[in-house]
Parts: sequence; structure tokens; C-alpha cells
Amino acid sequence: MKAKDVLELELLPGEAILWQEEPRWRAVVTAESLLGSVFFAGFAAFAYFVVGVKNRGPLVWIWPALCLIAFALTTWQKAGTIYAITNKRVLKVSASVFGKDVESIYPWSFQFVRKTKDRWGAGSLIFAEKPGNRSGKIQVGLGNIRDVDSAEIWAIKLAEVELNAKARRVNA
Repeated sequence: MKAKDVLELELLPGEAILWQEEPRWRAVVTAESLLGSVFFAGFAAFAYFVVGVKNRGPLVWIWPALCLIAFALTTWQKAGTIYAITNKRVLKVSASVFGKDVESIYPWSFQFVRKTKDRWGAGSLIFAEKPGNRSGKIQVGLGNIRDVDSAEIWAIKLAEVELNAKARRVNA
């Protein structure tokens, strides 16, 4: 099933897609996942040669296999992600091992619309921050968007619609 078909299955009654995009390819293979795999594979190779020729057991091969499996699963999940901005919310649909993960960000939960952009025009949109464990704050939003400017325009329009509806409710 195509990403667009999966996205359309998640729409609420009366909801229409205003903007959609898959993360750019650089988001699929991140430096962290690649370096982590190289580090653990290097550790496994070091252990292989330190243990010696006679004592090499299956554990020496299990470790790099697990690293490669973890890398493959992470890459597959990121490759199966699609973003959308609808007339009611921001959607992020990702493939997971057991099906799909759907994250909805409603405009009334926007704390701000923060855009980061690189020299190629790609970037991220962050709508809110929530407390995290040790690392501080967790950012809520969409990352590695190819055309972050058009996504920002639609996100701001969505927020304006919500603000206008809120003002009408207050004045009524």
C-alpha cells in the first residue's frame, strides 16, 4: 500500500489534505544510526580478533547481526514515514514493526511554529516542546521536510483558522 493511501485511511470525516510530503532521503539514514552500527560492528570485530581463533563462538557473530537488524528496522521505519497538514490537524504516519504509528498534532496544541532551514531549503517545523527525561525537552513537529517553506505556510494557515474559530467562540 502506498504512503498516500495509508494517509487517506487516517483522515477524519470532513478532513482534507492541504499539504503532504515524505521526509527527504537524508532523514532515512541518519548519522546517529550509521555511526552506531559502525561502532558496534567495530566492537564486534575487535572482540573477534581479541578472543582468538580457537575460542570464537556464536556470540561474536550474534552481536554484529543484531546491530545490522536494528539499523535495518530503523531505516525501514523512517523510509515509511509521511507527513501531512490537513484542514484540521498535522499528521505524521510512520511504519512500525506491528503496523503503523499515527501522530496527530492539533492546532490548539501549537505553542509556536518554529522553522529551521538549511541552505538547500529543507528543514523542520516544530510546534511545541514537552518535558523530557534527562535530555530536557522533546520537540513536537515534523523533521527533514524538503520544502519547509510551503509546509510552514500551511501550518500557519491551519493555526490562523483555529485562532479565528476561538475568537468567534469567545465573542459569541
